[in-house]
Amino acid sequence: MFDLRYHIVSLVAVFLALGIGILIGSAMETDNTLIQQQKVLTDRLAADLEKLRGENKEAMEKLAKEQKESAQQEEFVKEVLPVLIKNRLTGYRVAIIDTGDYGFNDDLLDILKKAGAVVTSTSVLSRDFVLADPQLQKEVAAFLGVDPNSQAAIVKEMTWQVTRGLVVGDNLAVIKFLTDKKLLKITGAYGQPLQGVIIIGGSQQPQTAQFRVENIDLPLIEALQQKGIEIFGTEYSRVAVSYMKNYQRYKISTIDNIDTPMGQVALVAAMEGRPGDYGIKATAGRLLPDLNREVKRIVLPGSVPGAGVSTSPQ
Repeated sequence: MFDLRYHIVSLVAVFLALGIGILIGSAMETDNTLIQQQKVLTDRLAADLEKLRGENKEAMEKLAKEQKESAQQEEFVKEVLPVLIKNRLTGYRVAIIDTGDYGFNDDLLDILKKAGAVVTSTSVLSRDFVLADPQLQKEVAAFLGVDPNSQAAIVKEMTWQVTRGLVVGDNLAVIKFLTDKKLLKITGAYGQPLQGVIIIGGSQQPQTAQFRVENIDLPLIEALQQKGIEIFGTEYSRVAVSYMKNYQRYKISTIDNIDTPMGQVALVAAMEGRPGDYGIKATAGRLLPDLNREVKRIVLPGSVPGAGVSTSPQ
């Protein structure tokens, strides 16, 4: 799109220069040829300015039309989405863990509820979970009884403890310590029977992203896989650092646009029994699963025994 203000300023500057030139030329001597040439150039510049105004108007009208069409399409998708996902996950017990740093979006809870899933808990790991503060690192290491000089080892131990609390629920004291230190925020209940876990990753901090994914996300995936729990690795459409390649090393289903209706449909379909790598980024295998393909999902109530430890929202 043309930047009309830039062009107008440029043309005004040219007009001023011509005006000064005309005045100087008239003062020195009367040169009809020079004046005529300057008039021709001035008329040409005026025509160019008018053309630019017209092109800018057309561009603005086109943009407004595209924005209106986009809004209409988004509205259509929002209306159709509940129909596409309705009761596809009836009785499916799932927990959500946000390991990224973009903030948890409650819209996902509504989508899963409409699909019939039971969200047992949501966990948000704070930015401080990487223990960048040396004093906090010492406090956590002392509580957990691990080497205080190994930041990675401490973070991995915290990740393992969160997984243990989520699946088994027998380490309430550790979970309480992590929540008191504002390293972990929990809504719902730990230690509940689970079939799947949705991980929301991706980072907006390149300087810590690799450390987070290697010491939080990947150990979390490994621990959950050992428990036989399905894992769905997700992230938002626009992240500074994507975790998709890291997740795909573990052969789990991935969705790289979980903040969009398309990504939410893909997640529900994957949970229903259509595994794959879905989304809009280069790491995706396709945009959406084949919704026409029949699947037979087996729901195993109580498949993971737990003590049902409840935790209060922080």
